[in-house]
Amino acid sequence: PTGYAHMTHLLMGLAQGKIVMVLEGGYNLNSISQSFAACTSVLLGDPPKMLRRVFPTKRATRAVQDTKRHHSSYWTCCSTSDYYHFGGTMGA
Repeated sequence: PTGYAHMTHLLMGLAQGKIVMVLEGGYNLNSISQSFAACTSVLLGDPPKMLRRVFPTKRATRAVQDTKRHHSSYWTCCSTSDYYHFGGTMGA
């Protein structure tokens, strides 16, 4: 929920406050209701709560590396090692 609140906050800056929110899914009603409440709070002017620091798992890191490699022939930004990464584990 806090991550969605932060994304909403960032999008509000990009869109000059003109945001439309749509609920989709309903896979986990507790989670979606908390996320919606957090986003609504940000839309009303409250700052988002602090995010806790997390790091990707080895499996997630490998998935990003594989995706980058597959897309590198189409997206030149994926073919360079000059990008932001976590913990130095995603280099070429």
